[in-house]
Amino acid sequence: MMRWQALNNTSSSKKKRKRRSKSVGNSSAFCLAAFSESAARDPYPKHHKKRIRSTYEDNYSAALALPCSSATLKAAQNNPLALLALSQTHIKEHAARRVDLFFYTLVAYYKTGLSPKQGHTELQHGIGRNARDHSSITQACHSSLLPSLVDESRHASAAEMEENPSILNGTHFLDSLNATVELPVIVNEFDNELENTFACREQSILILQQVSAGEINPIEGLNQFMKMLDTTLKNIATKIQRTGTLFAKIHTSENELLQLVKQGTFAKIFSADKQAATDEYIESLLRFTPAEKALCNSNENQRKKIYYKKITDLQTEILQTERQYFQLPRSP
Repeated sequence: MMRWQALNNTSSSKKKRKRRSKSVGNSSAFCLAAFSESAARDPYPKHHKKRIRSTYEDNYSAALALPCSSATLKAAQNNPLALLALSQTHIKEHAARRVDLFFYTLVAYYKTGLSPKQGHTELQHGIGRNARDHSSITQACHSSLLPSLVDESRHASAAEMEENPSILNGTHFLDSLNATVELPVIVNEFDNELENTFACREQSILILQQVSAGEINPIEGLNQFMKMLDTTLKNIATKIQRTGTLFAKIHTSENELLQLVKQGTFAKIFSADKQAATDEYIESLLRFTPAEKALCNSNENQRKKIYYKKITDLQTEILQTERQYFQLPRSP
């Protein structure tokens, strides 16, 4: 399976921001510039009681709908295993994106000195489908554990924080973080267990804060994240085996769903023996050329230099690529 590239597989219209700093992500001056500048570029209202949604057809991000007709989904509505069979490829893709997007989030925040916290999710690219009785057959599942962040910094004033809660405001990457995959309702329920009951979201924030402070680099943060997911999925398997269910009510497809999530999360990119992401996976995320791979294999010092340059170049791209706006509802 080809793992999704958050910066490559996006909607076609992207604009580069003007370069603000030669050293992106390593100075508080850059962070302040990002805070003050994004107020002018981001027309999204600041506090929504109702989430802003776009459809899969709008193509504002790499959101992914199930390639099934509504009639097919309705016919399988009361058959959990049939729904999983229809969506198994997308479930694995959803799990793979969770890891990819977290790595790119680590890159975006590397050495910024900000203290990101979980924000309220106000944006959603993709909408699920309902049955005739308006019950949900599928839901739009955010692949990112952290689709919305609020940055805290001793350098930013209260007014700046109000106008620009995150350094990612106005970036196309924020739309990528809010891209969804259309999946059966049980997948959203599983995600809620993973994120909240098993505290993966809270643990992810702590890893992100370490990377932002420069205490660890994005690759070390990715390894911590994957070890956390490995432990969590094992704990989920233990709970299912011990109690017979992960949820408040028993679903007949829980074990099958767990196996799909594990395959999507770890297949060919995580070494269980080393408890770390493989070099091949990291180099694919950083978009290494064959020449760069050869240099890394020949010299450890060269490897460190190339990795650092690729990370900082990618950080520049993430923070300077503007989002493609879509029409928003306006307050009366």
